[in-house]
Amino acid sequence: SIPLEELEPRLADLPDDRELVAYCRGPFCAYAHEAVRRLNAAGRTASRLDDGWPEWKLHTTDREDEAA
Repeated sequence: SIPLEELEPRLADLPDDRELVAYCRGPFCAYAHEAVRRLNAAGRTASRLDDGWPEWKLHTTDREDEAA
């Protein structure tokens, strides 16, 4: 997790051989959209997690419980 204000100085820390996924606290948060724009402008492949991190984690946990 990298805060938006630290993204550009830390680009070298991110892998450049795979897609990066930007996320935020919820589907209406604009920071993830801005992160994708900045990553794409830097030549990186990036997309936004449709929901926020909490929703993704909840969905993942529910699926793991179903598989058990």
